[in-house]
Amino acid sequence: RSTLFPYTTLFRSLAEIMNTIEDVIEKLPPRCREIFTKAYLNGKTHKEIASQLNLSVRTIETQIYKALKLIRDKIFLFFLSLSILFS
Repeated sequence: RSTLFPYTTLFRSLAEIMNTIEDVIEKLPPRCREIFTKAYLNGKTHKEIASQLNLSVRTIETQIYKALKLIRDKIFLFFLSLSILFS
């Protein structure tokens, strides 16, 4: 193996994590995906999103929490599978 092996494995793993996150975002319920995208990809505040969508700030917070939990759960499973694979 070359000295670059750990780095290529790391980059491959990072790419897989990003793909996993993208897959989770795509599979979110439509309203949840819209709110998450506005907040994290478009940089909107919770108040701005609530105003744009005519929803309460609390609803925005709940939807973002839901999206982040799903993403965290999938990433956890991804790392769990890696640890099993490399043990």
